[in-house]
Amino acid sequence: MNETFTPESFREYIESLDHSGYTLRQKDDRTLILETEYAEGSIVFHDLNIIELIILNKKNSENVFYLHFQLSDANHAKNLLDEMIRTLIALRDRQKTKVLLCCTSGLTTSYFAMKLNQAAAQLKLDYEFSAVNYARLYESGFAYDVILLAPQIQYDFHKIKEIFRRKTVLNIPAAVFAGYKTGSVFTMIRNALDEEKNADPQGEAIRSAFDNDYRILSIGLINHFDSFRIGYCIYDHGRRTLNKEVIKNTHSFQDIEDLLDYVLARHENIDAIAIAYPGISWRGRLYHPDASLYNNVNTGRRLEEKYGHRVIL
Repeated sequence: MNETFTPESFREYIESLDHSGYTLRQKDDRTLILETEYAEGSIVFHDLNIIELIILNKKNSENVFYLHFQLSDANHAKNLLDEMIRTLIALRDRQKTKVLLCCTSGLTTSYFAMKLNQAAAQLKLDYEFSAVNYARLYESGFAYDVILLAPQIQYDFHKIKEIFRRKTVLNIPAAVFAGYKTGSVFTMIRNALDEEKNADPQGEAIRSAFDNDYRILSIGLINHFDSFRIGYCIYDHGRRTLNKEVIKNTHSFQDIEDLLDYVLARHENIDAIAIAYPGISWRGRLYHPDASLYNNVNTGRRLEEKYGHRVIL
């Protein structure tokens, strides 16, 4: 039989860990804080044995880890906590702004990237520059924060900006590129990042209401480049009354079930559950290379039996 955790025993387990790489303190009766120089993690104890795990990146005030689960199985709780701590400590290596220079062959940008790294080191700037040729831009670019285009390929600027629409894409002026003017590049990057940080958020349009006579819990998994995000909404007779997401660096189908445990413990009268998951859905079965899925199991029926709601995949 699996060991079970109460909130008290889970708190004792957290406090008993080796806290190398972060400090642990109690914020209030419900909250423990795990902190590093670059990030702050929160472990929040809610009613109904619900645990909330959050990591906030101090560099940009962005949530980089967020989930909640109902505390029961000790091994599962330990695994989620371990993933949170690994993510918290790993943020130390993600503080530098990663910049990718791109030109036709990558030769001139490689030299420019070297000069930029030398200048950044001398000025103690948190920039890290790399270079790539245009043929490899689309396989490499998603790992970077900023993409700088050399004059030779700026004819494709709008196409590149559309593909990397969640990145900062800039053209290097010809005079700056030809003269290897590192200071001008630093100024250009800083101004662009400041402008984006201060801009009014304009999210993609999401339909928030439609004609419907039911109360539907809708869940969707998205592989968001460097993280997995599980968005979930409740549509109450066609009107969206809940809209949140889970953010993790890894994913298994257990995360979907954790989310179902959490939402259904807090929200009653759900008529149906709709789940959008990568892969193929066929007659209640999900086909996906997820180690926690079994192609011979009718996932839809199993979830219906477990939660007592109609499930649509």
